[in-house]
Formats: sequence, C-alpha cells, structure tokens
Amino acid sequence: MSRSAPDKYDEELKKLLQVLHPINLNDSIYDQSAQLEGNGGYSDVFKAKSSKHGGVEVAVKRLRIHILNQKKVSKAILRELSVWYKLNHPNILPLLGYVMNGKYPALVSKWMKKGSLRGYIEAHPDLPKILMVTGIAAGLTYLHNQNVVHSDLKGENILISDMGQPLLADFGISRVMNAGGISSSDSITGTVNWLAVELVDYKMRTENGEVYKYSKQSDIWAFGMVLYELLSGRIPFDELSNNFHICSAISGDKLPSTPTLSNNADLILWDICRRCWTKKPNYRPDATWIYYTFSEISRNRNLRTLDLLDQSCPTAGMPEESVCLSFVAKASADAKLCPQSDCWRYRSNFGGCLCAACAIQLSNNIVMPKSRMAEPPRIALTSQSHPGPSAELFERVQYCYFRTSLICQLTRQMRRLALKIRSTTSMITFLVR
Repeated sequence: MSRSAPDKYDEELKKLLQVLHPINLNDSIYDQSAQLEGNGGYSDVFKAKSSKHGGVEVAVKRLRIHILNQKKVSKAILRELSVWYKLNHPNILPLLGYVMNGKYPALVSKWMKKGSLRGYIEAHPDLPKILMVTGIAAGLTYLHNQNVVHSDLKGENILISDMGQPLLADFGISRVMNAGGISSSDSITGTVNWLAVELVDYKMRTENGEVYKYSKQSDIWAFGMVLYELLSGRIPFDELSNNFHICSAISGDKLPSTPTLSNNADLILWDICRRCWTKKPNYRPDATWIYYTFSEISRNRNLRTLDLLDQSCPTAGMPEESVCLSFVAKASADAKLCPQSDCWRYRSNFGGCLCAACAIQLSNNIVMPKSRMAEPPRIALTSQSHPGPSAELFERVQYCYFRTSLICQLTRQMRRLALKIRSTTSMITFLVR
C-alpha cells in the first residue's frame, strides 16, 4: 500500500477538525471526575465543568475510538458532530462541543441531573405520558425536517431536563460506531430491541431491490418502542435472553404484548404505537403527523378529561364506534377536508381514517354550530375558544377516531376478501357453463 491513502485520510481529518475548531473545548474542561458516571456500548461518561459556559456541569462522553487508528470512523463521527452542533430545538440536547482525551474524542453536553427517560419512568411511574410523548415527537419532527435520522431512538438516549422536558441525544453516533464495529456486544444487544423489522429481516428489500438502511421510517418504529417503554415501564422484548432471539422475534412479526392500559390516554398511545410498527416502512405515520396529533390532544384536554368522558359525553351509552360513525355521518357533508395527497395516503394506510388535520377539521364542524361557521373552520382548536361541553365533545371525537381505526382496517380486509370470493365464484360459474 502506498502512503497516499493514509496521507489523504490525515488531511481530511485535519480539515474536519478545523471546521469543528469553534467547539473545541480542550482548554475549557476542568474538574473532570476520575470515576465513571456511566458507560455504554461505545462510550464512557464522566462529569466535569466547562469554563467557557460559566462553570456549568457537563457530561464528557469519551468514545472508544482512536482518532488515528480508526480514521474512517473518526471522520464519520466528526461529521455527525458538525450536524449535531448546528441543531437548535427545545427537545434536542445541545452539543456544547468536544474534547480530545489523548487521541480519543469525547462529546460534551450539559449534565442532566434527572438522567434518561429509562430511569425517569422507573422513578415516576405516574408521569404525564401524553405531554412527554408530545415533546419526544416534537424533537423527532425537527430532526426529520432537517433531514437528520436519529438511528438510535430509545429511552436511554432521551434525557430529561431540569424542567422535566425530554431531550433527544446521541443521534447518528451509534450508527457510525456499529458500522465501524466499535460497539460492544452489550450495546448491540441493547439497541436491537428498538430496531425496525426491515433492518433485521434480511429478506426485506426496497422497491429497487436494495437492502433497507436507517431511515426516518425506522426512527418511527423505534418511536413506537419508546411509547411501549412509557406504557409498560419495560424494555421491549426484555423477556428474550439474547440478540438472536430478539432478531428472530422481530423478523417473525412478533410484537411486544399489549401492556396494561389504565385509561383512555393509554389506549390512544397504544393505538399510535401499533401504527408505528406497521411492517411496510412507507405505511407508517411520519413524525409530523404524530406530533400534530399528540399536540392537539395535549392542548385540548385536561390531564383527567379523558377519564371523565364516559360520564360527561351525552352519547356515553353508545358504543365508541357507533358514536364516531354517527358524528362522521352528520358532519362529513359540511366538512371541507384537505385536498393534499398526504391525507389520501393516510386514509388508505390507516384503514380509511382521515389524517389528523382532517379529523380535527371534521370535529370542528361537529362542535361548532352552523351559525358560527361563516368561514371554513380553523385547524387549531383550543379549549379556551371552545370551553365546556364543546371541547369535551371534540375530545370524544378524537378518541373515537383512534379507537375505530382497527375496525376500519378489518372492514377493508373483509371487503377485499368478499371481492376475491365473488371473482372466484364468477370464474367457477363460467367454467361450469
């Protein structure tokens, strides 16, 4: 081998380090703890302080790669850092910078005293799940709108701020480390539980016949697993003993069992969770749809409202499916549904149900008298603008909208089966004649 290739790598590494020079904190980190504060499959975490940031406590996550011996991985890591540093969102953990512990790069971020979502769930089993999920979905929506794939979304990689807000962290890093063979077997085992089926099942291929890679759709699958963590308090597939059994279960279409659903909010979360686990990646909801749905729910209800709907709604004696269908029958003629292709895509993917915007548009027609509808109803509906029974009725419609999705899917499948039977019968009749 000639020396030109190593020299080329050295030059590229130097260029990347020059680009990242503004966030080089080598001279700013002090009081770094001698003992580990935490460790994972590809890093060791220490607590320290940063003089550049006013002496604030920071987490120094030292990666287990040698920047000179593993140059390809180092280049990829530095590229991920340049992307992470530019991101700015309330639900994204800010990257303060990086340091070089010898020749080992380390990521520097603010120290989060409340730890990760994984530990927070155990310490706060009664946490407001809808609000927590809304924050996670907001961060994921921002990432996807920036064309950034997280690739390792799980409870351990969602940190909790001092204000109790979820912060997404470590996106892209584990993907690079795993691709470079850096992560330990423990890390791989811990991550497989959240992997989408297309990343595990080697038989699945894209429309072009290519192997699936990490994508926004695989992030959505992992988001569903995070919902499962919130609902059950458990890690997905924790009953399986090793990596092979988990991969076999996922590729064999086995999903986590239904957790205990104690209220209507849990039912909504579980319904979204199941949608995220749709086997065909393109049929899964996107992060924007999930965020919009949860943000509307969290804005338009008290935390206890869903538990009281059965008593307060005038149609409480009717089955949920009948209530929803009767509402739709009365309001669909007046509702001006969006003509966007996304709505029709969601109608077909989710058993004929409307997209979130159209569902809310439809519910506006239900809760608003026609005398108040001189102009088309607005998408955003707040409890302040529609207090009392109207807001509760709106919530009831949204709740029924989620609950009827599975029935809609079953109905569509039965119709397809009936058409197949009819065509087969016609063919047999023709042959007999």
